[in-house]
This record gives sequence, C-alpha cells and structure tokens, in this order.
Amino acid sequence: MVENNFYLELLNNSNLANISNEEKEMMQIKLCTLLGKVTERYTMGDSSSVPVEIAEELLKSITFLLNKEMKNPQSIVKLIEEDKSEDIFVDNKSMDDERLRKLIDEIRVCRFTSDKITIIHNEVKSLEDLVEILNNCIWEDEVEELVNSLSKEEIEALKYYLNNKLNDNISNTGWEQKFIEVISNF
Repeated sequence: MVENNFYLELLNNSNLANISNEEKEMMQIKLCTLLGKVTERYTMGDSSSVPVEIAEELLKSITFLLNKEMKNPQSIVKLIEEDKSEDIFVDNKSMDDERLRKLIDEIRVCRFTSDKITIIHNEVKSLEDLVEILNNCIWEDEVEELVNSLSKEEIEALKYYLNNKLNDNISNTGWEQKFIEVISNF
C-alpha cells in the first residue's frame, strides 16, 4: 500500500493540506478505524483481515466517497471528528415490507421509464430497496436510462453489490447483465 497513499490523495484532493498536524494525525487514525469496520463488513463479520489488494480497494472506495461527500474541506475533519464517517458506508434503513410492496406496484404500472426513475429517486433511500425494485420493476431496455440518471456513487454501490451478491437474490427482470454492459461502455 506504500505506493498508493490514499490518505495523501484525500488530503490533496480535498484541499486539506492546510489542516493542523494534530487534525491530520487524528484523521489518519479515524480512517484506519473506518477501514477496519468496512473490512469487517466486507467479510460479513468473519474477519477484519483481508489481502492487501482488497484493503487498497476498500480504502480507495472510502477516500473516493469522502471526497465526493464533502464539499468543504473542514467538513471532512468535522465528520471524522464526530465519528459519523461510518454513516456514509452504512446502508440506509430499508422500507417496511408493506410500503416497499406498494412502491413496487406503483412503479410497475408506470408507462414511462422516466416516471419510474423519478419515483425511485424520490422514494428509495437504501441499496437493499433499490435492488428489490430493480429486481422487480426495471427491465433490460430501461437500464440505460436509469444508469444515466444515477450518480457515480450510486453506480459504484450497484457495481459493488453485483460483484459481491449471493445467488439468493435473483432478478425477475434481467437488469444485472444490462447494467454491467451499460457501465462497461462508460
């Protein structure tokens, strides 16, 4: 990991080079702690130890999301100081089943893909709910329009999900293959 210093990249990309040495040290400690938590979640609680290549990818993801999340350089320091940095990586609370079923029914009757996308952007706040809706409501021919409406972070989250999903959550719509095809053309 020596040649890939993501911590320095975060400092430079976020204009954090002007923060105090004490804040830099505290930030580095918090990032290491966060990396441990994300690694443990990556291994589904089995371990907080992974190969260096995986740790690098996880750290790259953390710094990427922190850079995108924070516009004000001091807000990254504040986020990490207040120990809320983990909130960026924790999936938001899913809807209750009844509300999700009603939303799926509402999206299914939409005539236009743009209407489906609007509902998704307005109502869906968790990756788990988004995947459930994609599995039931977004067909292959609608995926490209959906992908074009997503942020880079949302695309990365879906890509991560697809790379790590188990075979127990299979789509009824075939969106996964089309998603991979569309993002490979970016």
